[in-house]
Amino acid sequence: MKRTRPVTKVRRTEAQFQSAVRQLAVTLGWQVFSQRYALGADKGWPDIFAVRRQRAVALELKGPKGTYTAEQDAWLMALNKAGVESYLFTDREESWRRIEELLR
Repeated sequence: MKRTRPVTKVRRTEAQFQSAVRQLAVTLGWQVFSQRYALGADKGWPDIFAVRRQRAVALELKGPKGTYTAEQDAWLMALNKAGVESYLFTDREESWRRIEELLR
């Protein structure tokens, strides 16, 4: 009988997820803009905006209870049209692997 490894569910808040992604990006040499509190920011602006060399990425990150809004979608679509790689990630193991690949 072949055993399969169960998918690990990551248990952390959205703020912890954002912090972990931010730390990874900085460690890999990205210049990162993120706001802990969105006071004064336009509604929907991505959680993380990062630049390295000639590459820019915008990341919207969702924790276990997070919901994706129309404003967030509008920003990611506008940034994508402007040539910025734009992504939505939920806090799952497979997402974390994809984020690591994206930022390397």
